[in-house]
Amino acid sequence: MSSRPTTQRDLANHTGLSLMTVSRILREDIEKFDPRTVERVRRAAKELRYDLRVPGMAATSSPQSESRSAPSASGAHRSSSTGFAT
Repeated sequence: MSSRPTTQRDLANHTGLSLMTVSRILREDIEKFDPRTVERVRRAAKELRYDLRVPGMAATSSPQSESRSAPSASGAHRSSSTGFAT
């Protein structure tokens, strides 16, 4: 048995369903799906020990910047009403 966590892609491969279908069902967006399909994904998730608490790769693959704006090198002050340097 693999030591890595089970992914949604693993569930899709196991069930023969698309990754998008598996993702939607796991998010409980199930209105459009046959109840047998929903049960198939849920059963596979249980069998493969899929953990809903493990974030997807997309959520952890790109670094987040701490701030979108850099301090001004010129030391200019920002106007509180316009947002432009004064």
